[in-house]
Amino acid sequence: MSTGRCSRCGMETNVEYGSDGQTYCSGCIFYGINKQCWRCRMYLPASELQQYNGNWVCPYCLMDMKEERQRMEKPQKEYKPEKYPMTPLSYSEKCERCGKETEIFYIWNGRRLCKSCLEEEQKKWGFVGGGPSAAPYRVTYGKKE
Repeated sequence: MSTGRCSRCGMETNVEYGSDGQTYCSGCIFYGINKQCWRCRMYLPASELQQYNGNWVCPYCLMDMKEERQRMEKPQKEYKPEKYPMTPLSYSEKCERCGKETEIFYIWNGRRLCKSCLEEEQKKWGFVGGGPSAAPYRVTYGKKE
C-alpha cells in the first residue's frame, strides 16, 4: 500500500492498485477488482468477464446472448395449422346385438340395444343385492331424411 489519490472517489489516503491498474482507496478497491456485467449488472472479478459486442459480460450472459443471436439468424418455420379431413359425426343406428334398425336405443353395459334385446340381456344377467349394476338409459335419434 502506498499513499496517493483514489481514482474513483478522489480521496487522498493509502491506495491499492486494482486489476485495471488504477489506484483505489480501501472503500473503493472492490470496484477496482470487480467489474459489473453489462447485461445482468452482477459484479464479478474482472478476469472472468469477456467482451461481447463491445461490452463486458459474464459467462452466463455470454452464453445467453450467443444463443439469442443464433435464434435470430436461424430462419423461423412458417406456422401452418394441420388440416384434418372433414368427416361428419355419425352414430350407428343399428342394434349392436341383432342388427335391427330403430330410432330408440337403450345403452346397457356400454352397448346400444333395441328394446327387445335389452329385455333379453336383462333376463340373462343376475343381480347381486337385488338391483341393476347399471340402469339403462334411453337415447333417441332423429330420422334421416
